[in-house]
This record gives sequence, structure tokens and C-alpha cells, in this order.
Amino acid sequence: DALIALLLPTVDLSFSRAMREIGISADNRGYEVLLGVTEYNSQNENALVRKMIGRRVPALITTGTAQLADTRNMLLRAGIPVAQIWDVEGEPIETLVGFNNFQVGYAAASHLIERGRHRIGIIYTSMRDRSSRRLHGFRRAAADAGHATGERWETNVSEGQVSIRQATGRLLEQAPDIDGIYVNGDQLALEVINILSETGRRVPDDIAVLGFGDRDFAAFTTPPITTIRVPEAEIGTRASDYIYGRLGGAPRE
Repeated sequence: DALIALLLPTVDLSFSRAMREIGISADNRGYEVLLGVTEYNSQNENALVRKMIGRRVPALITTGTAQLADTRNMLLRAGIPVAQIWDVEGEPIETLVGFNNFQVGYAAASHLIERGRHRIGIIYTSMRDRSSRRLHGFRRAAADAGHATGERWETNVSEGQVSIRQATGRLLEQAPDIDGIYVNGDQLALEVINILSETGRRVPDDIAVLGFGDRDFAAFTTPPITTIRVPEAEIGTRASDYIYGRLGGAPRE
């Protein structure tokens, strides 16, 4: 059977809608998806690309632009259509289909400020490039609006090192007068809301909480999570359309 290679950092909720559209597009065209999970590790991605090229896949979809130089060179030498999804920052191997993470962070801070929040902070994950770019966008928007910035208003929750409870506690300790928090993920935002409730802080009256991802549960929490929606399904559809167009003879773009 004809295979299309798909590399994702994880198969949790974050990429499920894009993965579904890529799978549907493949099935409609008589292809099957060969899935590899990198676990946000560029060495894992390199090994998976090597295996998939060895299986002579006719095209590959991967995530982000933070590939090792060897990975990029392998794909360029293979000469197969390649689409990178999720991030549009960075230099494409061939084409990028996604969104700008810096602008996500900028929009998050801007929204909190527009809603009348004056002491805003962020909980982010430094281990991921896209999260760091959102942090930089958040900082820029806060600075552009004349708001306080710096480490006092930031806390990092890295997998396996700092729990969301520790991170939230640290942020409240550093900035007890905080009135708005951007949390880099709806699942984390839900946990933050619960932790704030335990401390007697009301959401959104005392502290506004803004999430990321527009997960299905976000509308049904108490209170509902205000969140940033990413066009995940459209990213999957557009990446697929591009790949199959290229396989049908369309030019690179």
C-alpha cells in the first residue's frame, strides 16, 4: 500500500484534529499514514526520518522547523514532497503550513490587557521552542502596552521537573497582586483555575485565566476557559492537499 509518513511530537489532544484530517485525506486518496512520534526530541525525529526514507515513503509531513541539519539534508537529498506543520517561523525544507507562535503570545497578552488586566503573567514550557516563542510575544505585547515584564511575572513548568501546582504557587508568591495569567495549554489552564479556587481567588473576578488550544472540554468547565483557538483541522487539510498536489505534479510552493 502507498504510505504517507507523518511525524508528530505527541499523539495527545494537541495534534489530534490535524492528525484526523491527515488520516481522512490519505484514506480518501488510497494512501495509509505511517505515524512516528518524536516526543519533542530532534534525535528521535532524525532516526524516524531515516527509517521512513528507508521504506521509500513518497512524501512526509513533520512538525515544526527545529530539525537537525542532518535531518533536513536527508529530506532534501531524498527529493520527496515535505510539509512542515504547526510553525511558520524558521526556514522551510519545502513548505510550512501553520501559525506564528510569537503572534499567539502577543495576542494572549493583548487580550488580557484589553480586558482591563494590568498585572499579567504567563506559565510556559521552556523545553519547547514554540512555547518559548509565545513567551517572547507575550513579553513584547506587555512591554508595548507599558506593563511590567520580567521574571516576576513568569514561571516555567517543564515536564517532570516542576508541577503545575508548584509553578502556580511560585507565580502567586512572586506576584501576589497578579490579575491575569496566560497558561500555555487548556489542560494546564483548567488545573490553574482549580488551584486558584483552592487559594480563595475567584476566576475571572480576581484573576483572569487564558488558555491555549480550544480543547473540547474548555466550554464546559466552571467557569468556561477563555482560550486561543488554533485552526488545527485546516492545517491538516491544507498540508494534505499540498502533499497530494505535489505527488500529482504540482510545483513547490
